[in-house]
Parts: sequence; C-alpha cells; structure tokens
Amino acid sequence: FFLMIRRPPRHKIGTDTTLFRSGRIEFAQGKLDSAGSHLVKVTQKSAQLFMPDIEWRAYKTLAEIKQTEDDSQSAINNYNNAVRVIEGMRSHIKVEEYASGIIDDKLQVYDALVSLLVTESRTKEAFNIVERAKSRSFLDLLGNRKLSLNNQDKALVAVGDSLRNELAERESELQYSLSSKKETREELLKEIARLKNAYSQFLIQLRESNPELSDMTTVEPWPVDKIQAMLPDSVALLEYYATANRLFTWVVTSQTIKVKSRRVEKEKI
Repeated sequence: FFLMIRRPPRHKIGTDTTLFRSGRIEFAQGKLDSAGSHLVKVTQKSAQLFMPDIEWRAYKTLAEIKQTEDDSQSAINNYNNAVRVIEGMRSHIKVEEYASGIIDDKLQVYDALVSLLVTESRTKEAFNIVERAKSRSFLDLLGNRKLSLNNQDKALVAVGDSLRNELAERESELQYSLSSKKETREELLKEIARLKNAYSQFLIQLRESNPELSDMTTVEPWPVDKIQAMLPDSVALLEYYATANRLFTWVVTSQTIKVKSRRVEKEKI
C-alpha cells in the first residue's frame, strides 16, 4: 500500500488550530461555555477537513470540560468520540508502516475513559475499553514484522491502492468545494460513500486472503459478555490496567465482574 497525503489549505489548518488553542486557553481560565462552543466547532470543521489529530484532541478537551461540569454522560460520549477518531486513524495508515506507534501518545484518552467509567460503576464498559486499548497497543508491538505477499495478494493490494487513491481525490475535491453549489457537494458525498463501501468490501477480501496482513491494521477484541460465556464456573479471570497513577484490577467469572482500584504510580509497577 501507499497513501496519498492530502493537506488542507494552510489558512483552514490555521483557523482550526487557533480555535482549538482558544478553547484550551478558555478552559484553563474557567470559561467553560465559551471553550465548549469553540471546541464543538473544531470537531465539526476538523471532521469536515479530515484533520483527525486535531479532532480527537478537541473531543478529549470537551470531555474534560463536561467532567468539570459534573456531566459524566456527556464526558463519556466525548471520550468515546475521541477513541473512535483515534482508532480510525490507524485504518488510514499505510500497511507497510502497520500504523506502528499511532496509539502511543493517545492512551491518555483510554485512561481517562476507563477511570470515569469505573467511577460511574459502569464496570463492563470499562473492561471493554481496556481490552480495546490493550489490543491496539499489542498491534503496535507487532509493527515491525515483515510480511511476504504472494502474487494474488499483491494484485489485491493494488486494488486497494486504486480505491484508496480515488477516495483521497474525491475527499480532496469535497474539501475544496465547501463553498460550491449544494448539488456538487451532495454528488461528491454520494461518490465518497460508494468508494468507502467498496473499500470496506476490499478489506473483507483482504482478511479472507491474508488474515495476518489484515490483522496488522484491524482488531476486534472480545466483549466481556463473550469472555464470560467461555469461562468455566470454577475459573476466574484477572485483568490489570495501569494508568499514570492508578492500578485497576478486574475479577471476571462466568456470572460476575468486579473491579478494584488503588493509587499506584505507573513507574513503580
């Protein structure tokens, strides 16, 4: 694979970045309403301009604002949106790089979400987020493995390259047509949807043809309900997860799931 890199116009990047910084500054100053308003605009514009690195950071800050306001559900929603954007970033990284390192500086989002879910007694949801975080980190550990492709796989990869490039071109056209006629944008959106669907079908073919290659960019951890269904009655599963200053321990049986946390500095574990 190779990835065509599209850069939004500099003035659009600057505007989005300025809005994000303004939101962060206002949050630090306690101006929560104004900060939230700016950051909502950032999430909308960065999604429209395909700037995920700004988008997930804006969602994370929105979640922090909602926590400050004691609105836990909205905070959880925003953290989940940040996770969605982060995990989407991996799928757009070229396979040769295996998206290695893409999660490294973003685990803080998973950490905050797990901590909040545990505080809200949403034990199963917290466990599922932990499994997702660990799965993504495990993929990074595999990031430098070399895979050999046969001729059939190479042909399939070429199809993916073609779809990827065409999708990038249409998205670029959409980006520069933000002030164009509504009909033009709608046609582009339809074509982008068609190409995304075709690319999804390609990924299914890739998984069937070469699961090892496919698994370098996607992962589907088991939800806790499925894990519980596999556990014998006499077995308990222990799961650990460490954030910067807390250690969480889950005890999972076929019938129950419990979690305990204690304050421990990660460096001391």
